[in-house]
Amino acid sequence: MDSSKYSEFKEKWKVAVEAGFAFDYDTSVAWLPVRDSLFEAGVLDGEIMEIDKMAIQKAVKEGSDRPYRRDHEDLTRWWWHLEKIASGQYPVELLPEYLKEIYLKALRGDF
Repeated sequence: MDSSKYSEFKEKWKVAVEAGFAFDYDTSVAWLPVRDSLFEAGVLDGEIMEIDKMAIQKAVKEGSDRPYRRDHEDLTRWWWHLEKIASGQYPVELLPEYLKEIYLKALRGDF
């Protein structure tokens, strides 16, 4: 993935989380594939990790819908399971290391 595409996807992922598009039943299917693209390209930097942490906190704090018609997504792609994260039903061991602690803290109400 070239750097301009990487920057574009990173910015879109940030918008999806900050604006709440990643958590909405109707809009999440249009926005969560952005995170797929970053994952598939193998790009992960400090900024993406911070956005991911924000996604976990926001899901727990504000809730999340199950994405429209996306029951087939693998559990290791945690961003497709924000509703499970919101309810505390997502298996912590499947999260990347940098998200485990933030998830457990968020479930305790420590935002």
